[in-house]
Amino acid sequence: MEVSSVIAIIQVVDRVIDLCRFYVETAKEASSDIRSILLETSILKTVLENVKFLIQQQQNVTTPGLSCLIGPNGVIETCEKTAKDLVALFPVDIVPRSRKRKRDLATSLAWPLKKAKADKLRTEICHCRANIVLAITADSA
Repeated sequence: MEVSSVIAIIQVVDRVIDLCRFYVETAKEASSDIRSILLETSILKTVLENVKFLIQQQQNVTTPGLSCLIGPNGVIETCEKTAKDLVALFPVDIVPRSRKRKRDLATSLAWPLKKAKADKLRTEICHCRANIVLAITADSA
């Protein structure tokens, strides 16, 4: 497994975290599903950072647990796709780095329409995280 692929996923997950934080900060009545996505993606980021560390420490030694995470349709690929899908749920014009922007009417109206999709993606993030933790645990045993 390459560290670069894990770093790429961490960057996408970081973007989800930034978007959720921005939405929670600017929308006083931000829904609980956004807060839940923020929590789950933050936990996933921590797990992925540990995976990155473990891969770096292995120095070309392949372990069965981490090896099962890679490949087409593997957990790592699914995790990246899911995080990108979460990013896509947010309006394009939201720029979390610029805290001066306030939410507009379109943003507040659009999110409830995306709630079901967001919940499905949050659940997928939970499954990805659980599978990654299971793989790490298997390697530690």
